[in-house]
Amino acid sequence: MIGLQGVSWYTTLMYSSSQPFFMLRNMSIIFDTNQNIYTTAIICGSTACLIGEACVQNMCIQQGELSFTAHWPQRKGQGYIIVRTPLNNTIYFGNSRNKSSVDQGQYEQVGDGNQVDNIYWPSNRMLPKGFFKICFSTGSLLNGTDKSPITVTIEIRRAQRLMETMTRTFNESTTNVTECLDTSDTFIGSYSSVICEWPYAVASTATCVNILIDRNNCGKVGHKCNNTYNSCSGGVCSMARAIQLTEPKTIIQGAINGTVFHETEFGETISVSLPFNITLYNDTSDQVYLDLYGVSL
Repeated sequence: MIGLQGVSWYTTLMYSSSQPFFMLRNMSIIFDTNQNIYTTAIICGSTACLIGEACVQNMCIQQGELSFTAHWPQRKGQGYIIVRTPLNNTIYFGNSRNKSSVDQGQYEQVGDGNQVDNIYWPSNRMLPKGFFKICFSTGSLLNGTDKSPITVTIEIRRAQRLMETMTRTFNESTTNVTECLDTSDTFIGSYSSVICEWPYAVASTATCVNILIDRNNCGKVGHKCNNTYNSCSGGVCSMARAIQLTEPKTIIQGAINGTVFHETEFGETISVSLPFNITLYNDTSDQVYLDLYGVSL
């Protein structure tokens, strides 16, 4: 966050790194020290985008809570993005808006639609949980005199996250006009609305798994330790015996789905009684203590 701090002999510009996503490239900030207010805009070619918008190819697009933006080199003809949501709703120019209260994605035509196309979910709306499939129909882009391959870039923007991109080069026209499946000739990639922080990773079930200790996802998602091994330790299948609790109780659920515990939220050290003894550094006990920094006896 940026602000002005006035002192008797000069004015300083203050920046807070605790909110890094509040500052955007090409952002213009105008301060009115008389009224003690400021206005912001993102310079985008010959125009200015509002807060909540992003600049793509010198055009402003809505980014909302989540957006998928396709752009490609300008040529005659039109192409368009297609997104299939985790609730199996398909959004594109011919089906521009979901009426579902739990899946409110909508299509936005940008300019004349011959260089940029966008689908977004408005700000402060709950996103459907699971995998989004992103596709692109070449439309009439490869039907004109210029039939050379065309590369499409997808920019994925999500509130408070860094932008992600994916690309695909199309050598011929796509035949699926409205379909978006893994097997479609329009398919580019998938994106998970479930965010997992290390050491958790997104599994195919759109849940977070700990790849350091999960024997069914050891070291990476889908890598299962065979019966030769007894456990997964540090992301490696191990002969060390592990005890599986029949009804485990979650004590701490930080670093899952984008939530990270801070010291002020965590509070004091938690004491846990185990149904077995554990040895750490030559000390053995069934009573362990957990805090932000690990486990102790």
